[in-house]
Amino acid sequence: MTAGQKVKKYLTERGIMQSWLAKKIGMSNSEMSDILAGKKEFRIDKYLLACEALGKNPACFTKK
Repeated sequence: MTAGQKVKKYLTERGIMQSWLAKKIGMSNSEMSDILAGKKEFRIDKYLLACEALGKNPACFTKK
């Protein structure tokens, strides 16, 4: 499971819209959708912004 897929699971479990996260970190909804579907990888800067927006430690979504 990619970090993006783990973020998607986290968002779904908490009822957070992916569009909210995309807007919060300055990313298009379509790019966020591709990342959460595992089609693309997060750029490190956007990943760190996403973790900050969600209040999570960056290691949270990269652990196996």
